[in-house]
Amino acid sequence: GKVIRQRRKYHVHDAENIAAVGDVVDIAECRPLSATKRWRLVSKVAAGDEGAR
Repeated sequence: GKVIRQRRKYHVHDAENIAAVGDVVDIAECRPLSATKRWRLVSKVAAGDEGAR
Protein backbone atom coordinates (compact mmCIF):
# COMPACT_ATOMS: atom_id res chain seq x y z
CA GLY A 1 0.00 0.00 0.00
CA LYS A 2 0.81 3.66 -0.15
CA VAL A 3 2.47 5.34 2.84
CA ILE A 4 1.14 8.82 3.63
CA ARG A 5 2.60 11.18 6.22
CA GLN A 6 0.01 13.39 7.88
CA ARG A 7 0.39 16.63 9.82
CA ARG A 8 -2.05 18.37 12.10
CA LYS A 9 -1.75 21.53 14.16
CA TYR A 10 -2.56 21.44 17.87
CA HIS A 11 -2.62 24.16 20.52
CA VAL A 12 -0.29 22.65 23.14
CA HIS A 13 0.60 24.00 26.58
CA ASP A 14 4.41 24.31 26.91
CA ALA A 15 4.96 25.47 30.51
CA GLU A 16 8.79 25.39 30.41
CA ASN A 17 8.98 26.87 26.87
CA ILE A 18 11.27 24.07 25.63
CA ALA A 19 9.82 23.53 22.15
CA ALA A 20 10.60 25.60 19.06
CA VAL A 21 9.05 25.81 15.61
CA GLY A 22 9.76 22.62 13.66
CA ASP A 23 10.54 20.42 16.67
CA VAL A 24 9.08 16.93 16.92
CA VAL A 25 7.39 16.52 20.31
CA ASP A 26 5.26 14.10 22.32
CA ILE A 27 1.94 15.50 23.54
CA ALA A 28 -0.74 14.15 25.87
CA GLU A 29 -4.41 14.98 26.21
CA CYS A 30 -5.33 16.82 29.41
CA ARG A 31 -8.09 18.91 30.96
CA PRO A 32 -9.02 22.15 29.16
CA LEU A 33 -6.31 24.73 29.94
CA SER A 34 -7.83 27.54 27.86
CA ALA A 35 -10.48 28.05 25.20
CA THR A 36 -8.37 26.17 22.62
CA LYS A 37 -5.70 24.22 24.56
CA ARG A 38 -6.55 20.60 25.43
CA TRP A 39 -3.03 19.14 25.12
CA ARG A 40 0.20 19.43 27.11
CA LEU A 41 3.80 18.91 26.05
CA VAL A 42 5.34 15.70 27.43
CA SER A 43 8.81 15.71 25.85
CA LYS A 44 10.86 16.96 22.93
CA VAL A 45 11.72 14.07 20.60
CA ALA A 46 13.89 15.83 18.01
CA ALA A 47 14.96 19.35 17.15
CA GLY A 48 13.78 20.51 13.74
CA ASP A 49 14.79 23.08 11.16
CA GLU A 50 12.52 26.11 11.32
CA GLY A 51 12.60 26.79 7.57
CA ALA A 52 12.57 23.17 6.35
CA ARG A 53 9.36 21.50 5.24
